[in-house]
Amino acid sequence: MKRLLLPAFLLAVLSSAVAAQCPPDPGSSLCSMGYIDADACPAPAAAQTLVWCPAGDLSRIVLRVKAVGTAGVPCVGCPLTAVFRFRGVPRLTGTDLWICGAVANTLTLTAITDAAGEAVFSFTGGGCGCLIVDYVVDATACGGPPVLCNGTDQFCVKSPDINGNGIVNFQDTIRYLPMLSAGTGYCGDFNCNGVVNFADTALYAPHLAGAHACTFGSTAFPVTSCLWPCP
Repeated sequence: MKRLLLPAFLLAVLSSAVAAQCPPDPGSSLCSMGYIDADACPAPAAAQTLVWCPAGDLSRIVLRVKAVGTAGVPCVGCPLTAVFRFRGVPRLTGTDLWICGAVANTLTLTAITDAAGEAVFSFTGGGCGCLIVDYVVDATACGGPPVLCNGTDQFCVKSPDINGNGIVNFQDTIRYLPMLSAGTGYCGDFNCNGVVNFADTALYAPHLAGAHACTFGSTAFPVTSCLWPCP
């Protein structure tokens, strides 16, 4: 029995030592915003351009967080909360930008860091235009600060949900057809090759046929000026 007590004691001491080096420290932790590329467009040379769908089956915007303590030790099993706030300008008159799961212009997501101290937050939406994302990561649930990291990033988005109401339906087709007829239009160019043709229709059609929509609540949000224009 005594032989079992020593390893358990050492494990408790080791666990306490690791815990003492966490919670995460803002000066040591890292946050990086970008997107998961799952669309037909080539990687952009400058602006972050992505095609997304309310159903989440195309590209998604993602925030990656590396939670690290003051001694450089990753904080494992640390619950983090990310609060995103959105601004932007729709590309087409009479349309919106749409974020799945948001309330007004705010989306709150939670995640727990993995064995490497990393947590990933991602979201999707609809609409076409420029999107500004402000974010704050809160680590108070694991003893850290209310602002582990924060920042702002901007994206150029387009979607089969062209009018940005959270679902792909005939209202979007009404907006797509004039672009197809003209052979041009940023919002209908789903493969980002500079023209709108039947290759784009082949990409659009499955989302229309499936009536792709957000799987949970969503909303449009206020428009504002962007930091730089989308193509």
